[in-house]
Amino acid sequence: YYNVGTTGLPSTVNNRIYGAIPAAQGVNTAEKPNISDAIVMKNTNNGYSYAMTGTIAKTFESGLFASISYTYTDSRSVNDGGSIAQSMWRDRLISGDPNADVTSYSNFLQAHRIVGFGSYKLNYLNNKMATTFGFTYATGPAGRFSYSYSGDMNGDGLNTNDLIYIPRDQSEILLKNLAVGTTTYTAAQQWTDLNNYISQDSYLNSRRGQYAERNGAELPWSTNFDFKIIQDFNIQVGGKTNTLQFTFDMFNAGNYVSPNWGLNQSSNRAALMSFVGYDNATGFVSPGSAPTGKPVFTFPYANGTNPLTETFQKSTGLGSRWQGQIGVRYIFN
Repeated sequence: YYNVGTTGLPSTVNNRIYGAIPAAQGVNTAEKPNISDAIVMKNTNNGYSYAMTGTIAKTFESGLFASISYTYTDSRSVNDGGSIAQSMWRDRLISGDPNADVTSYSNFLQAHRIVGFGSYKLNYLNNKMATTFGFTYATGPAGRFSYSYSGDMNGDGLNTNDLIYIPRDQSEILLKNLAVGTTTYTAAQQWTDLNNYISQDSYLNSRRGQYAERNGAELPWSTNFDFKIIQDFNIQVGGKTNTLQFTFDMFNAGNYVSPNWGLNQSSNRAALMSFVGYDNATGFVSPGSAPTGKPVFTFPYANGTNPLTETFQKSTGLGSRWQGQIGVRYIFN
């Protein structure tokens, strides 16, 4: 199902159509139209994963402990798995044969990670009380994502799995005028805005003339600073020392100090362009234009009539906010 063979892998710009596309631009069901989700799975030797960590740690006589670690990781996979075989096949973004075992970046790869930790314990009143201060610091890229088209550009029946081709110049992409309310977002305007967007995005700009990679784009680094206070009251009970302990945790404490700190970022739009059909009819792209058979796209506005100009936006989710937590426990000895 979904066209096991291909009529041409991507040897030219966006030449990746699988079988004959019906005139209505629907799913190609020419092979076995009454069979769906017949998935054949096999093992592969492609893919790998490794991590290297270096740590410096020291305990001081004063009761201070500190450590810092750096981890470098690389992880590549053919498929990162899913709940069922069909979703594993469906959710893997591709630029060529949807059945090929292409290796790319793993979904959850974090190439760099720095973690710092420190604590200091102060005993006083003849060890009847103790206060511990601790912190953790962690920073690294916040994740990865893939640049795709919105729509079924290659005719495999899926609308979200086609990686984009990054054009070198305007000659390598066919854009169509887009009606927005009572105005028209012209193909020329769209190219200007798309070209500017590609230029400001370091990943896309480095891959002009190539397809985007699955999970090839990386989110900006995210930094979290957490703080903890532990207050111990040592109590003599039946000849044994029990401890009544109060704790206070502040997560993402940097965001408490400044609203501009501790903020995560996410991509403004991973489905960068919309596939709107093939230029198979006279006047499809513009009045009187001759058909070329090429795929046609639009580069929609970010909102209203404001073009998409930046890759990332600041997140307002829970991970970008400071949080406090208090706790109480009684420790028997």
